[in-house]
Amino acid sequence: MPRFLLTVCFMLMASGCGGPRYVDYFPYHDDGSAKPRIAFVGVIDISDSQYGNLSEEFAQGVRYWSMHNGILYLLSEREINPDLRKSGNINLFCSDLSFVKKFAPADFVVGLELIEYQTQPSCQAHPGKLLLTIKLRIKIIDIREEQPYVILQEIIKSKHVIAGEEEHTVDVYRLANQRLICEIVRRIEDVTCIAR
Repeated sequence: MPRFLLTVCFMLMASGCGGPRYVDYFPYHDDGSAKPRIAFVGVIDISDSQYGNLSEEFAQGVRYWSMHNGILYLLSEREINPDLRKSGNINLFCSDLSFVKKFAPADFVVGLELIEYQTQPSCQAHPGKLLLTIKLRIKIIDIREEQPYVILQEIIKSKHVIAGEEEHTVDVYRLANQRLICEIVRRIEDVTCIAR
């Protein structure tokens, strides 16, 4: 009996966490309609930022919020062509996109490029504060037809005012990143759902 109660308590604690809902791992909505199947190739960081491994943080954030919202179905690594997995970093921002059809059974291939991530003194409106500027390029390619085509390529810019005493506080940057990640996921949801 005590073992049973311990198991139930553990299950309740695990289900109460703020992680993605279990149903979001499925490729279909509750009504049986298919979610847009996304091959997310990750984030390329060309920002020369000194703030750590931002590409990994943004990539994990996009995966987390996509699953949490439950509108998209992100293919897992094992669902993606093993030849593509072995090739390492995949760059959707190059001119040759002949390889993208290999991402089937995905409907869309999504990649991000972190262009800028820097702080600088804020303007006169906010003396003694810093301005964090983040620029991310997003590219979405529709691969459902014989000839793949780009349905979105744009730069999303985000600015955040940071108090001088908060400059070295990790949570301030993490919150700014999370806001931008949520905006990016909403953009992917909007574009791919309309395209379907």
